[in-house]
Parts: sequence; C-alpha cells; structure tokens
Amino acid sequence: MTQDITPAWLTTVLRPAGELDPDTEDRLVRTLEAVATGSDVVVVDLGAVGRLSRDLRRALRRTHTRLTATGGALVLLDPHGAHGLTTLDGEIVHAEFLAGAPIPA
Repeated sequence: MTQDITPAWLTTVLRPAGELDPDTEDRLVRTLEAVATGSDVVVVDLGAVGRLSRDLRRALRRTHTRLTATGGALVLLDPHGAHGLTTLDGEIVHAEFLAGAPIPA
C-alpha cells in the first residue's frame, strides 16, 4: 500500500463583526490564541470591524509569531484598510498590501 506523504493542514477562519467592545475584544483574543494553538493557518477577516485596539494588534502579532515559528501563517483580510495596523507593526503587515488587499503575515 502506498502511503500519502502530503502534509495535512488545519485552517481556521475568524470573522468578527460589529463593534469590538472590551468584552468582545477579550473573547476574540482568547479565541485567536486558542485556535492558533491547534491550527496551521489562521485567517482573520477584519472587513466587518473598524480600527483595532492596541491590545488586539499585540495579540495578532503574538499569534503571527507563534504560527510562523512552526511553519504556519496568520492571514489578515481587510478589504477596507480600516484595521489600524501599519508597517510599524512589523512583519505582520506588508506595505505593498496596505489598504484594500489581503495582508499575508
């Protein structure tokens, strides 16, 4: 019997919507960190939320670091460019993808 050696990937998609009050944001951060532990790729679609708080941006950077250290990826989708991340946030944002395009991280 031939064994398939193609690696398997688990991708998790998070799509928060609405205003991220402190309680909702805390829930999102906990969820983001939990799914990053068990996923290879985490996609966060930010299209339905506005500007991100500093704490949430930090959580995204931590998640990016954790995933890339194990060969995974964090992918941020922000079709409106309203996330508030900038190239000052480091590798999580690529300047050529700012404002209106998917942001691979």
